[in-house]
Amino acid sequence: WETAQRGENRALGISCGFCPCGGFATSSVVKLNMDGTAVVSTGAMDMGQGLRTVMAQITAEELGLTPDDVTVIIGDTDSTPFDVGIFGDRGTHTTGLAVNLAATDAKNQLLELAAEQMEANVADLEVQDKKIFVTGVPDRFIHFRDVLGGGMYKKGGPVIGKASINPSTRPIDPKIAQGAASRMFSTYTFATNIVEVEVEPDTGEVKVIKAAGAQDCGTVINPDGVAGQMVGGMAIGLGYGLYEEMLIKDGQVLNPSFLECRLATSMDMPEIETVTVENYDNNGPFGAKGAGNSSVINLAAAMSNAVCNAVGVRIKELPISPAKVLQGLKNKET
Repeated sequence: WETAQRGENRALGISCGFCPCGGFATSSVVKLNMDGTAVVSTGAMDMGQGLRTVMAQITAEELGLTPDDVTVIIGDTDSTPFDVGIFGDRGTHTTGLAVNLAATDAKNQLLELAAEQMEANVADLEVQDKKIFVTGVPDRFIHFRDVLGGGMYKKGGPVIGKASINPSTRPIDPKIAQGAASRMFSTYTFATNIVEVEVEPDTGEVKVIKAAGAQDCGTVINPDGVAGQMVGGMAIGLGYGLYEEMLIKDGQVLNPSFLECRLATSMDMPEIETVTVENYDNNGPFGAKGAGNSSVINLAAAMSNAVCNAVGVRIKELPISPAKVLQGLKNKET
């Protein structure tokens, strides 16, 4: 980007921001089957962010399984344990922590059963590849199925791990932010966005040539999922930054459908780069935080800065429409 040859009316803009993440009550249940597979149940909802995949990954990582060994049940609040709702980037961070703790509970029960059969101490056992090993003795192991098959009868029922949590809040420095959101959540995600725009002075049209987003989302559990969240978030930011506007006159919405209120489409998307910064977060599963909302919040500000750098017009009210750019250029001349 530093060596790019930019012509007239073309410039870069940058913005930084953060978003509260996680917190509030949630719960999970992890059941081990007789064949060594697992079923994880949570009241959290997958709305396209890939929550099913992440819950399977977290459970598999804790239990020494593969994600294909894990069945995830979500969304049916009649049959799943409580979750307060998916908002505030809390799916992976908070619900994922409950799943992690429930899987740990199930693993501890499994190790107790295995310790009896292997005549070993629980503290000396570890799980990997659907097997339980004596630490440091790779030839001494037992398969999950051999423990769970008869172990269910010896224990008096299946191995079921559970967890219910309400994570403590982590207030942020009041010099950085104030208000309810600065005190209600368990952690915060941080992001920086850079965009390159070209402004057409005759029409006021703003075209985003390239966009990049860097985000501290803690430990990355699913790299493809995080990249998808970041690209999707920037698409939303592009839409509300350049196009989306609800027009109201005398209490009547003048553009009540997506035919009149335009959203960004694939044809509007620029070249995009994503970068993740992994700072371990003690409040999340394996150090993970959320990745969704922080991908959205900066892009409009970065575009406004880029437009100002390109043509000297500062747009302070979204969207950055051609009419506002043209009016700003006109005001410069007068």
